[in-house]
Order: sequence, then structure tokens, then C-alpha cells
Amino acid sequence: VSKWNSDNVENFCKGTGTLNGVKFELSDEGLYLTASDSELTIRSFIDKKEIKNVEKEGSIIIQSKYIFSLTRKVNQLFNNYFIQ
Repeated sequence: VSKWNSDNVENFCKGTGTLNGVKFELSDEGLYLTASDSELTIRSFIDKKEIKNVEKEGSIIIQSKYIFSLTRKVNQLFNNYFIQ
């Protein structure tokens, strides 16, 4: 399990290729992100020490295309705000 940070979100989503979604699973240990296809499984982890607030544990699968689109928009906003 590798350390997760905002810099590798886009690479994680691009690496999913034909995957339909990414599973976000929040537990008492932290947040697990899992994506897989018939040949490969990618799993990453964010330790609970790096999470500021947890209201409820649980899991959800979000389509990869939405995650990729969101990270691309956040990067654009960040670049427009801080690089002028």
C-alpha cells in the first residue's frame, strides 16, 4: 500500500485505463482507494492521521471519469489562482 497525496490523483485515475470506478473505503485506519480490472489492482492508502474530520465510516464507488475531471478542474483553479 503506497502513500496517497494530491499530486498522484491524476496519475492514479489515468492508470485505471478501462476501469469503471474507484472504490473509496473509509475505516478506522484511514482511507483506502482501490481500482482494478481483470489483470491489475491498484490500492492506495491515506492514514487517519492525515484526515482532519471523519463523520461516518463507509464506502462508495465513483466513476473514474468524474474523479479525473474533478482533479483536472482543481488543478486549473489552483494554477489560475496561484500562478498569475
